[in-house]
Amino acid sequence: MFVALDPALSVVRSVSEVQSKLKPYADSLKWMRPESMYLTLKFLEEVSPPRLRAVEHRLEAIRRPAFKVSVSGVGFFPDTQSPQVLWTGVSSTALARLAGEVDRQMVALNFPPEYRKFMPHLTLASSRRLEN
Repeated sequence: MFVALDPALSVVRSVSEVQSKLKPYADSLKWMRPESMYLTLKFLEEVSPPRLRAVEHRLEAIRRPAFKVSVSGVGFFPDTQSPQVLWTGVSSTALARLAGEVDRQMVALNFPPEYRKFMPHLTLASSRRLEN
């Protein structure tokens, strides 16, 4: 399980245009449907049903005004030497603050803290061998 946001429709449209331009050069990839894209804020692993209500309660308490994001660049996870996921970067100071607040709320519920740098992105495509 993970905590995520749905990107705004304008972001999805922009990313979809980028995908359209890249697809002819990488037809061996499994392309993410634009309507299925999401911005991960925190990965929680498996959450039992009783614990899920506590997670929901903490997340419902987080209030933030709407904010803008910018999308730019592309990259690969884990790296260019063994690319498995093609992504586009998303940046916003407010998004980073929101991810930090989500992390603090989940740590209060005894989920492990996030030590890696927050790297907001939208997955564009993945290697078909990940499906096996």
